[in-house]
Amino acid sequence: MPARRQSSARTVAAIGYTSPFVGALDPGERLSRASIRNVVGHARASDADISMLIFAWGGMSVKNAKLILNSMNNWLPIVSGLRNNKFSYLEAYDRFLTQSLQGKMPGCGPAYYTKLIFLLTKHLHQRGFIMDQWLGRSINLLADREIVLFYQCRVELWLILGDAA
Repeated sequence: MPARRQSSARTVAAIGYTSPFVGALDPGERLSRASIRNVVGHARASDADISMLIFAWGGMSVKNAKLILNSMNNWLPIVSGLRNNKFSYLEAYDRFLTQSLQGKMPGCGPAYYTKLIFLLTKHLHQRGFIMDQWLGRSINLLADREIVLFYQCRVELWLILGDAA
């Protein structure tokens, strides 16, 4: 029997992230994709509130969520740009990838930042896709090379590949 996931609000509380908006959520409610989309449009929800709820909804471990929470200044401007329609999902992906390769998004790889892109993009026809680990592995298998990076030390990879990454 699969493990039952905690509610997103409980998971966010376990991470140590607090805010009035998140505190007002029903701690027993497990968020759906549709309810996350509703939260995205809520004026009282901050970029950080929404990001942490998306990470929790996506099943990010508490350990990784604490790491990404501590590096919020590096990637939160990208979230803000997506919410305010300042750049496309492709630009957002490039920005998240750059932050990740530079080691500025510890605990957060493409499986999670593509969730942000998918859920924060306002227009359905301009939305990117969620790249979970199975899709990423399939891409690597079909390409017969590692295009989607998973477990490398991203800081070292950035130093090796530089701007070519």
